[in-house]
Formats: sequence, structure tokens, C-alpha cells
Amino acid sequence: MMTPATACRAASFAAIFALSVSAALAASAPCESRIFVASGVPAGEVSPYLARLDRLAEELEYRLPATGDEARAEAIHAFLHERILRGRYEPSASDLGVAMDGGPFNCVSATVLFTLLADRCGVSATAMSVPGHVWCRVEGLPAIDIEATSRDWFAIRAKYRGVPTGQVSAAMAKHRRRAIVGQPLDEQKLLAVLHYNRGVSLIHQGRLSAAAWENLQAVALDPDCRPARENLAAVTQQIPREKNASNLSDALIFWALESGAALENSARNRF
Repeated sequence: MMTPATACRAASFAAIFALSVSAALAASAPCESRIFVASGVPAGEVSPYLARLDRLAEELEYRLPATGDEARAEAIHAFLHERILRGRYEPSASDLGVAMDGGPFNCVSATVLFTLLADRCGVSATAMSVPGHVWCRVEGLPAIDIEATSRDWFAIRAKYRGVPTGQVSAAMAKHRRRAIVGQPLDEQKLLAVLHYNRGVSLIHQGRLSAAAWENLQAVALDPDCRPARENLAAVTQQIPREKNASNLSDALIFWALESGAALENSARNRF
């Protein structure tokens, strides 16, 4: 079993390579393609999903009001749930392809799909985040915060408009507190969240080396992503010290583990 120190050293070695891989991908693939791949969609299957989004956006544009930030945001939200998010909510379901195929979705996949639709329709929307949660913000005066997973969000929002936070539901109060402190996710941080969520799903499947690889990419993209760091440290201590790896990511993980152990032994021998 690896010590925590060894795991940290191994993670440091591998994160350097993960960052190099992420940079190479960033140079060779459009942003939307990277987002789909990071969520779990195989690279060769991304194009049909993007084409479907284009067709859906064309359909949506016929329904959008010509003006009014809130009216346009509400129309996008209603269309998202009518035509795309037909599955159930699951906390770990961040795969965009699964969500678009009618399967489960979570706050990340719902938010990303909302922003992608909005962007195609000329509506400026940003993914916002606090630890453990993501939602949408549509720019306007004032800005409009949207819980993309909630089918009834705009009805709930209207119900509590003007009501003091102390008198609204617990869920709405929590949303309002998040909206005050939430931070926008730029492209790298969004990709990090997707890689981290993918890592969580892989841990549940028992695919530890693949989970470590996803968390490595999350840390490389966003060094401040604490959940990814914690999962990476936990997972790397459980990976068998195998010599033969079946793919590049496994080979990287095993090389990093060996390098971390060698570094620890070298440090011990100096004292």
C-alpha cells in the first residue's frame, strides 16, 4: 500500500503529463468537442451530438421571444426540458451524450446543455459554481440565475420573487446564498469539473486507474479543484502496482506510481 507521501509524489509526476495531454487536446479540438469528451463521450461520437444541438437550436430560435432577457431565458429552459432532458436527475450523471439520449442528467450536464443552446441562440449564459454545485447565469439587468435541473424553476422563481429569504423554501434560500458567492467557470475550470465528475462515476464502477486519470486531468486544469485532489490521493493508494498496462492512461498511472515510490526511497536513503 502506498503512503500518502508517495501518492502525492506520484500525483505530481502524473499531473505534469496530464497537463501536457490537456494542452495538446486544447490545441487540436474545438472547445465544445473537449467539453463532450471530458463528460465521457468518446471522441469519435461527438460530432453527431453537436449536429443534433445545431438542429435543436434552429428549432428553438423559432420559439424565442424577440426581446426580454427573462422571457428568452425561460423559453430556452422550457425547451431544454421538453426536447433534451427527458431522463431523471442523478448526482453523478454528467455525461452529455447520455443526457441528450434521454438518460439521467445532473447539475453539470444540464447547465452545460443550457449554455450551449443559449450560445447558439445569441443569449449569453455562463456556468456558475460553488463547491459541489453548478448552475446557469444569463447576463442581463439584473442577471438571471437558473437551476437548470429544475423543470419548474421559473414558476418557483416567480412564486418567491420579492419574498425575503427568511420566508422562502429551504431550497430557494440555499440557491440565493449560492448565487451571492458563486464564481463563473471558465473553460478550463468547467473541463476540470467534468473530468472530476467522470472520475467519480469511474470510481463507482471500480475502474480505479481510469478514475485516477480523470482526476489527474482535473487537477492539471484546475489546481484548486480540491475534490479532485482528494479523490486522486485516495484512488492512487488503491491501484495495484501492475507492470503491464493495457492503454496509455494506465501506463501513465503505473509509471507515476513507480516514480513516486522511487523518489520516496531516494529521499529515505539520503538521511
